[in-house]
Amino acid sequence: KEKEDAATEPDGRKNQVWKNMALPLEKAPTANDIAQALLTRKKIARRRSNYYEALLTDSKIDAVGFAPSHNKNTAEKIVPRSDFGNFVIAKSNLEPLVYEGLLLEIVSPVLRSGSIKWRGIFEKKTVSFELQDDTFRADVVSQKVQFQNGTTLLCDFEVHQREDDTGEIEIAGKVKGNISAKTLRILEGGKVTGSVNAEKVEILGCMIGNTISLNIHVGEKGVVRGDLRFESNFSVAEGADILGHVQKAKKDKNKKVDTDKVKYLEHSQKAS
Repeated sequence: KEKEDAATEPDGRKNQVWKNMALPLEKAPTANDIAQALLTRKKIARRRSNYYEALLTDSKIDAVGFAPSHNKNTAEKIVPRSDFGNFVIAKSNLEPLVYEGLLLEIVSPVLRSGSIKWRGIFEKKTVSFELQDDTFRADVVSQKVQFQNGTTLLCDFEVHQREDDTGEIEIAGKVKGNISAKTLRILEGGKVTGSVNAEKVEILGCMIGNTISLNIHVGEKGVVRGDLRFESNFSVAEGADILGHVQKAKKDKNKKVDTDKVKYLEHSQKAS
């Protein structure tokens, strides 16, 4: 058969010589292109900000210099002290988290009137907090309420947050409020009531509200009552319970957002 095919090929094809042709490639990125791409990552931008913020605390530093190599002939880029502030990023205040029905062990109650803060154990750490219940606070001052070692308060605990280096939030208790973060993990036994907007969301507990994220995972014991909208990846373990729309957001060449409904899970239907 091969001989027959060879005999029927045109003479020109027999003698054809194949050559590798170079494909046109994009220009290699410059050092500035790479730096700008890296700075789009929040963690790297925050670390640079922390560096210049630390430099500002030392009055003896007038400037810093940077060079792409250790070669003596390489010119340094000098950043004067007057420009340090241009690289400092203010930390964002996040919406407060509300832990409902929290048992808070009291370490140091305030037994007198004034603006002194109470101290208690929250997530195995000692924290300071203000007591908002005026009636209860008056009962404490008048000694109608007594405290002893191990005394706990059943309360709604509001935690005021600030953005950290990574922006990650992990929830083990009950939280009421909208959450915006880089990464959010709702642990087993944890519950969030509100909307969530994050780059990555892992739901191992209960989520009541709508979620928007690049990547969403719902664990086997995860319970969702709300819509899940993802852009890159969505995964769900067998046994998860979801009631709501699951949508994938797509971007066309004109960068207009379009959504295609992936599936709708009926009430009491288990995801698999």
